Amino acid sequence: MRYGSLVLTERTERRDGDGYALFRCDCGNVKDLRISNVARSVTINCADRANHPDPRRKAELTYDGAHYRVRGERGSASQYLCRCGNQAEQWAYSHADYDEQAMAEGREAGKPYSTNPDHYSPMCRGCHARFDNAHRRMAGGPLSLVHVALFMATTDEADEVTPA
Repeated sequence: MRYGSLVLTERTERRDGDGYALFRCDCGNVKDLRISNVARSVTINCADRANHPDPRRKAELTYDGAHYRVRGERGSASQYLCRCGNQAEQWAYSHADYDEQAMAEGREAGKPYSTNPDHYSPMCRGCHARFDNAHRRMAGGPLSLVHVALFMATTDEADEVTPA
C-alpha cells in the first residue's frame, strides 16, 4: 500500500500495542513508523533532512533565527564567562563577517547579524552594550579587521566555560 512517498513493506510488533510498520520511502530509506500517523498524513516521508528538507525552514535566516542557531550550536551564553570576567548573558555579534546581514523590516530592522555562529562571543549585558555602541559610533560602518582582531585577542573562549 502506498501513502504519498511511503510504501508499506511489513508490519512490526511492539509491546505498547501501537501499530507500527516498516515503510520504504521514495528516497530509498526504510523506517519503522506509526501506521496511524502515516495513514492520517502526519508522517509524509522518512524525514531524512538530506533528502527531504524541513518545509518549516525559511530560505533566509532572520536576526532572531541567527541567534537561535548560535544558542543551538554553542549552548546558552550563560555557560560562559564574558571577557571582563563576569557571567555572560547574551551572544554578541563580532561584526567580523564579510557576509553581514541586516533585516529590511520588522522589529530588528537594520540590526546587523551573521548566519555563522562562529562570529558571536558570549558577553554580559554591559560589555555587549558598550561593544555595540562603539561599533555604531565608528565612522565608515563596520569595524576594521584590526578592531576585530583586537577584540578577539582579548577573548580566550577556551577558558570561558564555567563549571557545571
